[in-house]
Amino acid sequence: MNENCSNKDMLFGMDEICPILRNVSQATVLKWYRQYEDLPIRKLGGQWVSTRKQLNQWLEKFVAGEISNKNHNRN
Repeated sequence: MNENCSNKDMLFGMDEICPILRNVSQATVLKWYRQYEDLPIRKLGGQWVSTRKQLNQWLEKFVAGEISNKNHNRN
Protein backbone atom coordinates (compact mmCIF):
# COMPACT_ATOMS: atom_id res chain seq x y z
CA MET A 1 0.00 0.00 0.00
CA ASN A 2 1.06 3.52 -0.67
CA GLU A 3 2.67 5.09 2.39
CA ASN A 4 1.86 8.59 1.10
CA CYS A 5 -1.92 8.25 1.28
CA SER A 6 -3.87 10.60 3.51
CA ASN A 7 -5.49 9.43 6.72
CA LYS A 8 -8.98 10.04 5.30
CA ASP A 9 -8.17 7.60 2.47
CA MET A 10 -7.23 4.84 4.93
CA LEU A 11 -9.81 2.21 5.77
CA PHE A 12 -9.59 0.22 8.99
CA GLY A 13 -11.58 -2.96 9.49
CA MET A 14 -14.19 -4.71 7.43
CA ASP A 15 -16.84 -2.20 8.57
CA GLU A 16 -15.04 0.40 6.43
CA ILE A 17 -13.81 -1.90 3.64
CA CYS A 18 -17.08 -3.70 2.77
CA PRO A 19 -19.06 -0.55 1.84
CA ILE A 20 -16.39 0.47 -0.68
CA LEU A 21 -16.79 -2.92 -2.36
CA ARG A 22 -20.50 -2.24 -2.82
CA ASN A 23 -21.57 -3.63 0.55
CA VAL A 24 -20.52 -7.21 -0.06
CA SER A 25 -20.26 -9.29 3.08
CA GLN A 26 -17.11 -9.80 5.09
CA ALA A 27 -17.18 -13.45 4.00
CA THR A 28 -17.14 -12.36 0.35
CA VAL A 29 -14.22 -9.99 0.91
CA LEU A 30 -12.25 -12.78 2.59
CA LYS A 31 -13.14 -15.17 -0.25
CA TRP A 32 -11.93 -12.60 -2.79
CA TYR A 33 -8.77 -12.11 -0.73
CA ARG A 34 -8.02 -15.82 -1.10
CA GLN A 35 -8.96 -15.92 -4.80
CA TYR A 36 -7.49 -12.69 -6.15
CA GLU A 37 -3.91 -12.00 -5.15
CA ASP A 38 -4.18 -8.35 -6.19
CA LEU A 39 -7.10 -7.42 -3.90
CA PRO A 40 -5.50 -4.55 -1.98
CA ILE A 41 -6.25 -5.47 1.63
CA ARG A 42 -3.73 -6.41 4.31
CA LYS A 43 -3.77 -7.34 7.96
CA LEU A 44 -2.03 -4.85 10.21
CA GLY A 45 -1.97 -5.52 13.93
CA GLY A 46 -4.86 -7.95 13.62
CA GLN A 47 -7.04 -5.50 11.68
CA TRP A 48 -7.77 -5.45 7.97
CA VAL A 49 -6.61 -2.23 6.29
CA SER A 50 -6.70 -0.76 2.81
CA THR A 51 -7.20 2.54 1.05
CA ARG A 52 -10.33 3.89 -0.56
CA LYS A 53 -8.42 4.73 -3.76
CA GLN A 54 -6.88 1.27 -4.19
CA LEU A 55 -10.15 -0.54 -3.51
CA ASN A 56 -12.04 1.66 -5.98
CA GLN A 57 -9.40 1.03 -8.65
CA TRP A 58 -9.51 -2.72 -8.01
CA LEU A 59 -13.33 -2.78 -8.11
CA GLU A 60 -13.41 -0.93 -11.44
CA LYS A 61 -11.06 -3.52 -12.96
CA PHE A 62 -13.00 -6.40 -11.39
CA VAL A 63 -16.34 -5.18 -12.77
CA ALA A 64 -14.77 -4.60 -16.21
CA GLY A 65 -13.55 -8.21 -16.23
CA GLU A 66 -9.91 -7.18 -16.18
CA ILE A 67 -9.12 -9.27 -13.09
CA SER A 68 -8.99 -13.00 -13.37
CA ASN A 69 -9.09 -15.62 -10.69
CA LYS A 70 -5.56 -16.91 -10.54
CA ASN A 71 -6.61 -19.82 -8.31
CA HIS A 72 -4.12 -18.32 -5.89
CA ASN A 73 -4.74 -19.37 -2.31
CA ARG A 74 -3.61 -16.95 0.36
CA ASN A 75 -4.19 -17.77 4.00
